[in-house]
Amino acid sequence: MEGINMTEKRKVSDVLSEVDIKNLGNKICIVAGVGAGKNYWVINDLVQKGNVLLITSRKAVADETLADDNAFTSHAKSSYDIKQAVVFTNSLLDKLLHNSQSPHGLFSDKCHFDYIVIDEAHCLVTDSTFSNSLFHLWNFIEDVSKDSTVILMSATVNAIEAKLREGWEILDLTDKCIDVKPKKVTIISKKQAIRMLKTTTQSSKALYMCASAKDMINNLWKTLKENGINTGKVAGIMSDSRKKDLMANLPDEVRKTDRCYNSIVNQGVLPKEIEILLTTSRLREGINLKDKKIKKVFIESHHSIDLSQFIGRVRHGVENVYIIDDAKQNRTDKDAMLSANYCSIVELDSANKYLDRIVDKLRLNNWGDGYQNYYRNRYIKQYIDFMN
Repeated sequence: MEGINMTEKRKVSDVLSEVDIKNLGNKICIVAGVGAGKNYWVINDLVQKGNVLLITSRKAVADETLADDNAFTSHAKSSYDIKQAVVFTNSLLDKLLHNSQSPHGLFSDKCHFDYIVIDEAHCLVTDSTFSNSLFHLWNFIEDVSKDSTVILMSATVNAIEAKLREGWEILDLTDKCIDVKPKKVTIISKKQAIRMLKTTTQSSKALYMCASAKDMINNLWKTLKENGINTGKVAGIMSDSRKKDLMANLPDEVRKTDRCYNSIVNQGVLPKEIEILLTTSRLREGINLKDKKIKKVFIESHHSIDLSQFIGRVRHGVENVYIIDDAKQNRTDKDAMLSANYCSIVELDSANKYLDRIVDKLRLNNWGDGYQNYYRNRYIKQYIDFMN
């Protein structure tokens, strides 16, 4: 990376024009800020170097990529010709691998693609609490890196750092490239957020990230209405599976949701009549909102990756970001078990020290009867179950 001009922030494509990507090995991780143009580089530059498979964690990103006038096609339309660029989601890849559809020409005896790009690679860990497909993707990455160049891309790589300690070339462009940040961040209550949402207009719109689609459907819409907000100017975007719940609870909102989603994917703006967009993590990564009328962003999640990723959805940057401190955080009963395989070295070390202290306290030198008696304590049982 020597010789790169660092006097001004640039796009990833500008910086990587000075780097021969082929000389960096078969496992590369590109770290660059939100809005740095990582996908733009893949879609416009990397495709010139060979066949590209772009894998994304969000259907919205795949849809946006396919909506652009570029070389990419979907798996359904692809014939895997000699020159090819294909985009699909993590979940689709998982289905293909599980259904033994790789002989279609996608990955026969040798991988067809010169480059396999994993967009928003931090999702390989952060989404593991609700998606089983990610556990298989790491194995897939290791397998295809024997024949192809695998490129991970993320603005928030700390979630996967433990997986990158061996064999990966990390290209950190954070200080060299654009990183979209807000002018001001304020911590407020949900009550304050609702009051502020009442002040939106067609020239001063708001983006609101909900921690839970269930809460959005069952509570938030109702709260907005009770506080005198015209829900005709509100739209919500969520996963396709959650849209079934929306249809059951708020059937009139579904058409508005589809219209808003298509407007974002195809034009990068909200429909004129929509002043408040409610969304979940579906729009957390990759989507480029170019709507300069969006002035405020509200975020219920307290997770650092959610914050940095969602703030960057509005590509021109926003004046004010509000973090809602009393919003209930989305958790599942399986969070600990599903993420166990991805615990960092620090977390595992802390867990082991915790157990050592318990053993010390009981003066146990082995796993004998004394331990079995103490094992009946439910907290220790939970700990052992988690570690197993």
